[in-house]
Amino acid sequence: MSKNLIKSDQKIEDKLDNIILSEIEVQEVKEKVIGRTFLSVILESIGLGGVVKVFETSEKIENEINERKKSYLMASYFSEIDNMEGEIQKLKTFVSDPVGNTLFNKIIRIVNINPPNKEYVILFSKILKKITNSDFQKLFSTHIYALNQIEKLTPQALIVLADFKSWPEYNIGNYASQGGVISTVWTEEFSEHYASYKLITDGSMKRRIAHSIKELLRNDLIQSYIQGERDSKELSSMKESSSKAVCDFTDLGRDVVEYIK
Repeated sequence: MSKNLIKSDQKIEDKLDNIILSEIEVQEVKEKVIGRTFLSVILESIGLGGVVKVFETSEKIENEINERKKSYLMASYFSEIDNMEGEIQKLKTFVSDPVGNTLFNKIIRIVNINPPNKEYVILFSKILKKITNSDFQKLFSTHIYALNQIEKLTPQALIVLADFKSWPEYNIGNYASQGGVISTVWTEEFSEHYASYKLITDGSMKRRIAHSIKELLRNDLIQSYIQGERDSKELSSMKESSSKAVCDFTDLGRDVVEYIK
């Protein structure tokens, strides 16, 4: 597996749409599984057994797709490892430990319940690596809490959060702020500037990005403040003139992003 599973200069819209399994590959999985069970479904279709077989077929398709996700997760995890033997032993120790196994299964479950997006799975390989390289027994509650926050996010929102180094300054018109933090609606202005900075013109993609920004705000992971006024002692202010603003993490967001840097 190449060390560059995803190019660092890949466009954000490509990251959002980058899937592990193409529609053709998904269809191949379905045909492979259905082909093995189709005859038994037909033979038992008269009774309840036919319905059961249909559900079993669906489950087999899901399991096979999830196995491919897991394989990609592991390939990404080991893609930039120098000491392969040592890393394999470290992961084996992690998964064999009751606490580590709980964290590992939590990661796998989150990956499995979401679409097979390559960039999303790569972010979880970073999460897995950070946790395995930590004192995971001592930090169990910290890791679980972070994973719970990450689980709330759609893959698109997590990818946008991970792209924080590309978040631009932006202009905002009328606004109110408290302690320098903007308290009025600001996500539309920021989303427009972010899309423009990433050279995105497609309306559908811009709407997806705007939705992701709102999702991050709704989950208390980001905030926006007037440039130069962060931690201002001014309790509240209202301005009608245009000002430069910055999108940044909340304390919770800063904790979460440590897992996907």
